[in-house]
Formats: sequence, structure tokens, C-alpha cells
Amino acid sequence: MHNSIFISFIMLCYRKLKIFYHNSKTCSLIEALSNFFQQAAKGSVIISFFTRSMKQQKWWTNSITYKGVYLPFNIIRKISGNGEGILSVWVRESKIIKTLADFINNLPSFNTKTAGWMFLAFALTQIALALWTKTSDAYYLLWRMLLVVIAVLLILLNRTLKALYEGSSILKWLVSLLKD
Repeated sequence: MHNSIFISFIMLCYRKLKIFYHNSKTCSLIEALSNFFQQAAKGSVIISFFTRSMKQQKWWTNSITYKGVYLPFNIIRKISGNGEGILSVWVRESKIIKTLADFINNLPSFNTKTAGWMFLAFALTQIALALWTKTSDAYYLLWRMLLVVIAVLLILLNRTLKALYEGSSILKWLVSLLKD
């Protein structure tokens, strides 16, 4: 794959477009607008409403969603008993189970900027494919453009899921609905 002419060509085009974009007036304009809105939003009542701290710290581990996702791990722990069985040795040494458990425990640290870039890449790829195949369905393109807007908002928000939750009374209320 490293010697593929096609992949090398795509990578070369990507690098050139990236250089052109970063040196373009469009990039400068977007960065200026982004900086302006970030500075304007620092003292905003709306932003303060969503980013204020709360007393409840263990919202993720107390939620039904966490318990449901973590249920298979708890079942394996119950089956393995007191840690002397073959299954408990397998569970202790399993890199896949450790990786999944770490992912679930670190999910509140997931940044909206990362999700935004993933959504943006997906949406732009879908739009490019639709234009390439000459799909003229306006409904299809409208949803992809909406996803682009959401992705840009997530990128500009640039907060962890935990920070979003801790500062939002609305999200606090929604999570309380999911709790036991």
C-alpha cells in the first residue's frame, strides 16, 4: 500500500490542497471569524450557562447507559467468581477487554472537536460522492449540509463531554432521566 501510485497521488493532492487552503484568504477569514466568536463568547451568559461547574461528579458511572454498556464486563466478572477460575485469568490477561473498559471509562473525556472533525470528514465525503455520481436529490444534500454545520459547531465548541455535561442544567436534567 505504501508503494501504490494511486494512494501516493491522493496523498500528494491532499497535501497540496492543505497547503493551498492554509495559505488562502478563506482560511484566514474562517480563523478570524472563529477567533472573533471565541472572544465574544468568553463572557457570554449563554456560554456561561453551558460551562458552569456542578457538584455532581460521577454522572457517567451512575447512568443507566454506563451500566448497560458495562453489563457484559460485570457478567464476566460474576462468572469468574473469586478470581481463581480459568475465565478470570483470561479476563485479567485480555487486552481487548482492557481496551474496551478503558474506552468506556474515558468516554467522558472525548472532545467535541474530534467528533466534529469526524462528522465533517464524513459529510464532505458524502457530498463529494453525491456530486461525483450526479445525485441531485436535494433532501440528501440538505442533510449532509446540516451535518457540516453541526460538525463546524462541534469543532468551534471544543469541549469534553464531561465539561459540557457539568455546565448544562438541561443535560443534567436529561441524564437524571437515564439514572436509576
